[in-house]
Amino acid sequence: SMGAKLAFGHALEALKSGGKVRRAGWPSGWRWLELQPPAGEGSDAGMFVKSASEEYLPWSACDFDLLAEDWEVIA
Repeated sequence: SMGAKLAFGHALEALKSGGKVRRAGWPSGWRWLELQPPAGEGSDAGMFVKSASEEYLPWSACDFDLLAEDWEVIA
C-alpha cells in the first residue's frame, strides 16, 4: 500500500536515504523515482525514473513537481 502524501522536500530526503518515491498521479508507465550515484570521478548523482519497460530514464523536476504535495515513499 502507498504511504502518506508528502511535499517534495520530504520525498527528496527519502531519495537521499536510498528510498524510492513517486507522485500519486503519475502514469502507470512510470514506476518510481530513485537517486543514482555518480557514474564516476567528476560526475554528479542524478534522479532517474524507472519505467514499466525496466529502463531508467533521466528525470528533472518541474515547478509542478516541486510544489506538489502528493509524493509517496514506496520503498
